[in-house]
Amino acid sequence: MQEKAQMEERGEYLTIKILTIGQGDPVYLWYGHIAIIVEDSFTNTELLYDYGVFDFKQDNFFRNFAMGRLIYGVIATPAAYRISLAEHESRNMTSAILNIPPDKRYEVAVFLQENVKPGNNTYLYHHYFDNCSTRIRDVVNIAVDGQLKEWAEAQPGTMSLRDHIRRHSGRNYFMDWVLNFLQSDAIDAKTSLWDDMFLPEELNQNLQEFYYADVSGNSVKLISNYEVLTDFPKRPGIPSKPAVYWPVGIAIGVLIGLIGLILYTFYDKTRKTLWRAVYGSFTACYGIFFGFLGTALLLMMIFTNQDVTFNNENVLLVSPVLLWAGILGILIAAGKVKFIRLQKLLLIIQVISGVILIFLKGIAGGIFDQQNWLTISLLVPSLLLLSRFWIKDKNKKF
Repeated sequence: MQEKAQMEERGEYLTIKILTIGQGDPVYLWYGHIAIIVEDSFTNTELLYDYGVFDFKQDNFFRNFAMGRLIYGVIATPAAYRISLAEHESRNMTSAILNIPPDKRYEVAVFLQENVKPGNNTYLYHHYFDNCSTRIRDVVNIAVDGQLKEWAEAQPGTMSLRDHIRRHSGRNYFMDWVLNFLQSDAIDAKTSLWDDMFLPEELNQNLQEFYYADVSGNSVKLISNYEVLTDFPKRPGIPSKPAVYWPVGIAIGVLIGLIGLILYTFYDKTRKTLWRAVYGSFTACYGIFFGFLGTALLLMMIFTNQDVTFNNENVLLVSPVLLWAGILGILIAAGKVKFIRLQKLLLIIQVISGVILIFLKGIAGGIFDQQNWLTISLLVPSLLLLSRFWIKDKNKKF
């Protein structure tokens, strides 16, 4: 009892706040950020505990990132500094005070202090299941004796993890396409509100709606004070739904395919070196870019800890076969005309593989259930046209 009284006495001086920071300009800031602040009126300090710390300069950063073995850090810094930095970046911010009793405030403060000590201040990052937002979510859950998790897991999520991510990446079609391509149906499963809170904005919103039962059984609203710290009108809001990009994908795919088909037709009719070089270069760029993505995906599926890439259907749409077609494009551009037939064969093989995937999705949708129509919409039309499968080459030199 004496210990609890001491905790309550010390906790009276503490205020626990959740700081939510909106999107920034670089890709890694598109998903926002969240941190927890401990304000201590006794020591006149205001420390911000940040679970989202990484360093591009750390040893083997990009290799660890690709392998799914990225280590994140936890640090405590003056809150005013971090708020000022986010304001300088024109990022919207809100602050929310946790309405928890003094002994719980003290418990949270001690827990955070322990987390930043050497040996406790790093963790293996996972974009969906262990990040800056899930760590804060878990701290809040401790403060309410597990009631947040119990409440959130009992309610269905608003959308899949993929759709949540696409709401943020949809500002850029190219990045949206690549990020979708690399991730399998692991992020298409049904979620709960607990899962949704891997995103800072979702955690922020759900904390505002949450009530918990105090020691007397009374229902208490968790957030007692919500404050908008910065609001930049020019900073676009996050859409409530992901962008509808499949029509764009079809248009781009048809355009790419038609360009390749036209270039080949000009060469076939004129036999001019220029058209052969342009056609070879064009197919080289296409094959190497998408073939490299497919090969990288295959390697990530087999050799890394990136579990969101496992069992990815997209390896049937782009594979090392396409990479070899791109390499042949370089040889064709250099004058090796004899490789045109082989390149066409490889493209037809890739088309057949893609058509098989669509067929399987049609007859076995429960197994082939990955939401990859954004990928299909671009690749299938372009491959169909580039492969020229309906054209019979008459020149035997091909």
